[in-house]
Amino acid sequence: MLRFESDSASALLSLSHELADSVAQAGQSVVGVRARPRLGSSGIHWFRGVVVTAGHTIERDDEITLELPDGRTVSAELAGYDPRSGLAMLTARGEFPVAVKGDAASLRVGHMVLAVARPSERGLCASWGIISALGGKRGGYIHLDLTMYPGFSGGPLVDAHGRVVGLNTLSPKGAALTIPKATVDRVVGRFIRNGDAALD
Repeated sequence: MLRFESDSASALLSLSHELADSVAQAGQSVVGVRARPRLGSSGIHWFRGVVVTAGHTIERDDEITLELPDGRTVSAELAGYDPRSGLAMLTARGEFPVAVKGDAASLRVGHMVLAVARPSERGLCASWGIISALGGKRGGYIHLDLTMYPGFSGGPLVDAHGRVVGLNTLSPKGAALTIPKATVDRVVGRFIRNGDAALD
């Protein structure tokens, strides 16, 4: 009995460390986005010089700032918006890691995932849950069973290996959804090809 309890505690401790490591890894590419009054949101350094976020969190075209993972604040410009996906692209100067991405196509219902964000002066934050559904009437969205706290929109969905598999947003009814990596790649890639940002 004691051996069983010891093994269980060890497994839980190992899982806890792995989750914390996954958050820390993903958090290196997550920024705070200040583009609306009072409440900030989050963004992901998707390709070099290009931060992608949830378009509904952008409420002004100028005086946008980003809070970088090392605590610095830099100015950003709204460089593009895709109404179909709801993604907004920001350009900014500042050296920090680009997101390490995984394959959202490998996700299955029931897989454990993390929502990572940098919504306020508290710094990096996370929420833990599972994939509740894939696809459906809302197209290719990933449906989540986790809490999307204020300011989490625009942050990444992170798999158990710490890889970014999509960008988190909210449905019109407030349900937690993720735009898969392939969709973000397509939208941001098109923006880069038509603009002057550099593609890593």
